[in-house]
Amino acid sequence: MAMNYSGVITRSDLKKYRIKEARLQKTFTLVFENLQLENLFKKLKEHDFISIEGARSSTSTTIRVDSIHYVGLHDLIGNWKGDDNYCYRFKSFTHLIIFPAQKKNCKMEIVAGREYAYTINPTEHDWLLLLSDNQANYVADFILKNSNSVEMSLYDSNTGDILRTIKLRK
Repeated sequence: MAMNYSGVITRSDLKKYRIKEARLQKTFTLVFENLQLENLFKKLKEHDFISIEGARSSTSTTIRVDSIHYVGLHDLIGNWKGDDNYCYRFKSFTHLIIFPAQKKNCKMEIVAGREYAYTINPTEHDWLLLLSDNQANYVADFILKNSNSVEMSLYDSNTGDILRTIKLRK
């Protein structure tokens, strides 16, 4: 029977993916329903978060992955400065605060920021970020170039129009 599972990836290589499942507090090896799902997992690393639907084996410590709900990228967590002169504080795998940059770095939040809920979905080529608060919804394609550089194309989720491309640096 398929159920929801989530946890942090504890091992990620081309042959084995393991997660520490949050609710059960056990480590499971993941197997995949199809090659497309397995290929999406190849983009993830240790310490990344994953929320999936799948079936747990009754005779072993494996979970068959049927679908991915969303992922959390460990490299994103922290403070980023955008070339738009805003700071982007990824507080968790699902919570983001955006506030105006006051100085050269984004260590302190002087002005109250705008809080967003977000989720990330892997795509064949890049990542898709869904961002929302009580006032607006946005969609962004983004490329995690390395652990210190992100390029994000922000779209209006209602019209599909590109609003801007933002480069973020840690």
